[in-house]
Amino acid sequence: MHVRCQEELGDLRAGGSCTGRVEELSLNPAAIETCWGSAQLRVVRIVLLFIYLGLTDGFGGLIGLLILYSEARKRSAPSPRRRPRVEPSIP
Repeated sequence: MHVRCQEELGDLRAGGSCTGRVEELSLNPAAIETCWGSAQLRVVRIVLLFIYLGLTDGFGGLIGLLILYSEARKRSAPSPRRRPRVEPSIP
């Protein structure tokens, strides 16, 4: 299937060679690139990469902080004191 974009799309064309309908676009990267252009796709890929890295780094950092917090609470909790053993007195 040849990808075609409508001439009325204006800004969506972004320098690509599109004619036809947007509904005919597929998930084929080559077909998308013919319509929107490789420069715009590169920018979108980089933005998505930074979003992905930010989310995964944030999640990993949050898990690390939770582990450190729980370890610090375990160490700072007062240890249970043992009562001295009381020997029964024999009258």
